[in-house]
Amino acid sequence: MTRSRRLLLVILFALAAVLPTACDGATATPGVLPPFTPRSLPSPSPTAEGAPFIPTLTPVPLGQLPNIIANYRFEVTLDYLGHRAQVTQAVEIVNPGPDTWDSVLFQLPAAVQSDAFILNSIVVPDGETMINASYQHSGYTLKVIVPGGVTPGAATTVTLNYGLAAAPASADTRPPVGNVGYADDIVQFVNWYPALTPYQPGLGWVVVGEESASPLPGDPLFAESANYDLVVNTSPNVTVVSGGLASNANGHWKFALKNARTIAFAASANYQSLTQTEGGISLASYFLPEHAEAGKAALTAAAQSVALFNDRFGAYPYSTIAIAENAYFGSATAGGVILHAGRGYADYNGKPDSLLVATLPQAVSRLWWGQMVSGDPFTQPWLNESLPMYAEYLFIESFYPDLDSWYWESRINYWQPEGLLGRRASEFRGTEDYLRHLLRRGAQFMHGLRGEIGDDAFFAFLQDYYRNGAYRIVNATDFFNALRRHTDSNLESLLTEYFIGQTMPTAAPTLTPAPTEAPPGPPTPTPVVHIVRPGESLTLIAKQYGVTVEGIVRANGLSNPDSIYAGQSLIIPPP
Repeated sequence: MTRSRRLLLVILFALAAVLPTACDGATATPGVLPPFTPRSLPSPSPTAEGAPFIPTLTPVPLGQLPNIIANYRFEVTLDYLGHRAQVTQAVEIVNPGPDTWDSVLFQLPAAVQSDAFILNSIVVPDGETMINASYQHSGYTLKVIVPGGVTPGAATTVTLNYGLAAAPASADTRPPVGNVGYADDIVQFVNWYPALTPYQPGLGWVVVGEESASPLPGDPLFAESANYDLVVNTSPNVTVVSGGLASNANGHWKFALKNARTIAFAASANYQSLTQTEGGISLASYFLPEHAEAGKAALTAAAQSVALFNDRFGAYPYSTIAIAENAYFGSATAGGVILHAGRGYADYNGKPDSLLVATLPQAVSRLWWGQMVSGDPFTQPWLNESLPMYAEYLFIESFYPDLDSWYWESRINYWQPEGLLGRRASEFRGTEDYLRHLLRRGAQFMHGLRGEIGDDAFFAFLQDYYRNGAYRIVNATDFFNALRRHTDSNLESLLTEYFIGQTMPTAAPTLTPAPTEAPPGPPTPTPVVHIVRPGESLTLIAKQYGVTVEGIVRANGLSNPDSIYAGQSLIIPPP
């Protein structure tokens, strides 16, 4: 292939939400899709001395979990031909304690920060009446004051009314442009509503994106699991696709989604559909009629991915997955739904190294990594991006092993990924930089880790990490603690290549009583320990305690003051 043609493909296949294929389609298509045989894995057990195995979480399909504090109810009137929506969004928020709230905090994705979003009103309860709320808008966040506060165990409801216009998009539009967009016969709403930020007991609402230019690569949305009820009223001839259990009566669409991270939907007057069942999960593929073969291929690849990831990662806990052709180049995954690359459908050539098929496993895996298990996409985006990118390779090696070298040459190495993984989203220069040096670099790390510890330990670790992270917000400590439970390998060289200051947790030491007790001396002051919150920097922490950044760096032996991460424990030196 000539250099000029390679460059053309680089430009054409720069995706945002899901990475593109960088091939020219020269690989032959297997005549029959190969079956998948689940691998046999040993029962998870601790392999590091003194590191107890955390009791596993058994996901309850569509059930209520104790950490759910928000219930979203959306009433959407969709003007399909006018490409806009009028929305009433009611968020019931339960205070789990121990703090009393005087306000609640929402984050605003890129579309909601734009002129396409028109806020009409925010109302909150004040006793028995509803009043217009006082609120403060600043960049990524919207702070709503709650009259009288919300005591532990109590609840309040914030109701927002707004209009949102979809922006023109095309099969070459890269996210986040077009997240709320339309092209041809499809209109889509991705990251389209004010979302409650996570709440940390004793610390407050997580402030997101303050240090960042807008929009960040990937248009991150940092959310706890929540319950969603979505109603979309539109023309009777329009099909609406979203996650969860659905019903339709003459253009009155209802979706119910429990314990989900986010919700999205797409609509078209021309969607056709096919369905398939895999492992008790009902999969539905929606596509435009001119892309019927692509729609069928997407359904097959999605079913293969579900079978594979149920085995490799753990059981998908819901009963449905919808895959719909979208209006732009990228893909977007939300609770129970994948809005997949419109460009991939238009260009589908029947081959497994096509954009449509090669990138779909990444989008499907985000139902596990990003939806079920989620890290902080602002401060530790590698937790949400590395495994989905590597999932593409798991799919290739399981179903199309002849494409093994193609994956590493065209999907990864051609893009020359480099740099450290533990960077904030704001440290990347833009979407292309993020895709090249975070997602692809993350896939290299996962493959290197797998090579160091072996397949059995690697997949047992992933299953442990999934079970114990499901419906929760995780951080790097959770990742490496789960890893330590399944290997005692020396990973210093690997971690040094991808992180600054990251080490494997050590096993708890065996305590040996001293033969005699030393005479009592002056009491040792109890050190002050600060747990890093999402969005914090050393400068902010130092200011909070009245100390210097240099003092914190020395006290903790930090080699890079920019390498702190949410959940990290920092010793605060005396002022």
